[in-house]
Amino acid sequence: RIQRATVAIVAPDAAGDTRMPAMGAGAVIANTEGFSWIVTCSHVAMPYAAVSSVRDADKAPDVWVLFADGTQGKGVVRWVGQPPLDVAVVQATHADPPGPVPVARDTERVAANRPTVFVPNPLRDGWLIHYGRVTRRKTHVTPAGSFALVHTDLPVQPGDSGSGLFDT
Repeated sequence: RIQRATVAIVAPDAAGDTRMPAMGAGAVIANTEGFSWIVTCSHVAMPYAAVSSVRDADKAPDVWVLFADGTQGKGVVRWVGQPPLDVAVVQATHADPPGPVPVARDTERVAANRPTVFVPNPLRDGWLIHYGRVTRRKTHVTPAGSFALVHTDLPVQPGDSGSGLFDT
């Protein structure tokens, strides 16, 4: 289910130029008639906007989305979290969308030593599942609030941004 719900995302620059695209991943979190709703990082969907800057989803160029079943097409950035959040929601057309993965409201139950998995950017190695463990949790305090960070021993590489982190 996690593999089928993982997508690859390729995004152009602010002008829509795809000669130097950004690449990342995302996870299908919901479906409506003919559409999949994908969560990813805002720096994947809008790579030209600094993470610390205010971003406007209405001004984002379309992104390219590749599903695990080989279906591909246009994705539209519908929502972007404002700093310090690095989250975006993309809507992509899909006639037979994969089942969505659940999103937890909080991660309090994800404690150290819990098993965890993720699918790295599928454009690099295909739809593989990597297995690991939560190594620790740490609270990160910012001017915008406190955030509970989850650290893992998973082999995350550049281009894996946006992939879901799943517990068992």
